[in-house]
Amino acid sequence: MKLEVNPVIEDYIKFARVALFEQKQVRRSIAFQSAALPILAMLITLLGRPINWTNVFFAACLSVLWIVFYPKIFKKMLGKRVENSVKDMANKNEHFLDPFIIEQVEGGLKAVRNGEEYNLLYDDIEMYNEDEEHLFLIGGGFDFIIPRRAFNSDEEFNRMKDQIDFAIQVELKRN
Repeated sequence: MKLEVNPVIEDYIKFARVALFEQKQVRRSIAFQSAALPILAMLITLLGRPINWTNVFFAACLSVLWIVFYPKIFKKMLGKRVENSVKDMANKNEHFLDPFIIEQVEGGLKAVRNGEEYNLLYDDIEMYNEDEEHLFLIGGGFDFIIPRRAFNSDEEFNRMKDQIDFAIQVELKRN
């Protein structure tokens, strides 16, 4: 089955966000930054002599607010940077949003864009993720973004997703 994909800028923005927040380094950075300030604030207030319980309570309240809201703010800030970066790439490269054709081949996927062919074997996938509207696969020198809107029905999308999931599981068991 050949599938023609006409990407839009939002596809690449979602893809870049998913790929960014999938990285261990980014997740560790968010966790570290979320914990560092509260720990520091509590240490400073508890090391003061005599201990002022009003300051301890105030630092604890600020710490809870920081832990709850900082990750959301950080993700939003990074998401905005990603969005600007993708838009900048699209403005600089006139072929950025060119359509491509994806088809399932023996052992993987093949994409053809502007006469260039990219192959992704299921056992060479670097990243596989999804959101409610896309399947995202990285590997083979090409970012395979498969939007739900490229299919005639949700059943076709789910069928292809299930086939890819099954093929990846088979490859994982072989290795």
